[in-house]
Amino acid sequence: MSSPSTSRNSTTPRRRTSRILAPDPGVRAQHDAAAHYSLSGGLCVPLCTSIAFKPIRLSCGHLFCVRCLVKMQKRGNDHCPMCRAPCVLVADGSNVDWAMLNFMHDWFPEESSIKLRQNEKEATEEELRDGYRSR
Repeated sequence: MSSPSTSRNSTTPRRRTSRILAPDPGVRAQHDAAAHYSLSGGLCVPLCTSIAFKPIRLSCGHLFCVRCLVKMQKRGNDHCPMCRAPCVLVADGSNVDWAMLNFMHDWFPEESSIKLRQNEKEATEEELRDGYRSR
C-alpha cells in the first residue's frame, strides 16, 4: 500500500511546488545591463568610492566619475590608477559612457542627485581655493 503523501486518492493535499516565471524581456534586459555593469567595473568609482556620476570610460576600459577624472588631469596624472595605462590626460567628452549615464539616472536617481550636489559643492570650493592662491 502506498503512503498518503504519494497516493493520488489521498485526502491529504499534495504539496505544490512554485514555478519561477521568467521575467519579461524588458526586465531581463535591464537585469542583464545591471549585471554587465557590476561585472565590468562596478557602479562605484575606486577613487571617491561613490557612484559613477557622469561616468567616463578610459581607453583602458576602467570607469571613473568626471570629477575624479578632472582631479587626476589637474594634477597631471596621466596613468590610470587601476592599470597604469597612459590614458588619463587624453580623456575628454568623447569618453562619456552614455549607457552607464542613462543607467545611473534611471536606476539610481536619488544617489545621482546627491552626487551632483557633492560635485557642485566640491567644484565651487576648489574654484574659491584656486582663486585665493592666484592672488
